[in-house]
Amino acid sequence: MALGSKEETTIEPKKGKSKPPVARVKVGFVEAAVWLNEGEKGEYNSITFKKNYKKGENWKETNAFMPNDLEDLIRTAEKALELTRPLKVEKE
Repeated sequence: MALGSKEETTIEPKKGKSKPPVARVKVGFVEAAVWLNEGEKGEYNSITFKKNYKKGENWKETNAFMPNDLEDLIRTAEKALELTRPLKVEKE
């Protein structure tokens, strides 16, 4: 984990008709959202990644990562993968 990186995991409750991510994982400034999707063959998970950064006084986000972000990106991906396993079992 990159120096000073902080880890956070959040499981999102289901709300209304909109479909928020079922879970979020954050390591440092890198964040993953775990989504539950439905297709012809049933439900499946997908995962999106973003990085938060500050430009001037404003916080922004991007899906581009610098080499020094990769350690946090890897940890975030590992944590997101761990979260998808119980989500699959829970549905069966």
